[in-house]
Amino acid sequence: MISHLGKDLLDYHTTQTQAYKDADAVKDTPAKKKLKVGAWDQWMAILMMKGSDYPRCGSLLRGFGAQFSLGNDQCPKDLIAATDIVSNHKLDPKHFENREARKCECCGHLHIKI
Repeated sequence: MISHLGKDLLDYHTTQTQAYKDADAVKDTPAKKKLKVGAWDQWMAILMMKGSDYPRCGSLLRGFGAQFSLGNDQCPKDLIAATDIVSNHKLDPKHFENREARKCECCGHLHIKI
């Protein structure tokens, strides 16, 4: 993905955060670089989670959004953490409800609708 988007895709966004401005005020160059690299890793983690099976773990993503809006950022910071979270997440009850709703009335099997 880096070859298509470039490594500095999120740099402008990162420079607008309060953490970056605080590091810039004390001229902490390693901290600023760490923030830029961390932004890319976190974006990849979020993309992986959004690309996962939404009916299976949609409540997980909605929960992260609700927590963030309340000022409690618990989103994973890298791909390893995101993979662990998704793999350890129990199936949403909605997943089973959707499955039951898609069953064929005549035979009771799941059919792919095209």
